[in-house]
Amino acid sequence: MPIRDLLSTTDFFSEPMLLVSVDGVIDTSNQPFADQLGLPAEALRGKRLDAVAALSAAAIQEYLQACADSKRVVQNSFLLRRRAAADDPPGG
Repeated sequence: MPIRDLLSTTDFFSEPMLLVSVDGVIDTSNQPFADQLGLPAEALRGKRLDAVAALSAAAIQEYLQACADSKRVVQNSFLLRRRAAADDPPGG
């Protein structure tokens, strides 16, 4: 089963998780991740990660590129924005 399907399956992963493209667009998230923003998981699909994370777009891009370039886990953490901020476009 593809990871995309596992993430969207209710209660498969209890930890907040998401699948993001190397250019920072959210492909899929699980509900525990979306719950932190007060949104349904499907509402996050297609949003840019910098719209929901309190981190600059440049810092997010640098982290995502490091992940894409590595064969190992690249650990990091992001502070998430509240729902109202997540609904706004970056910089808005």
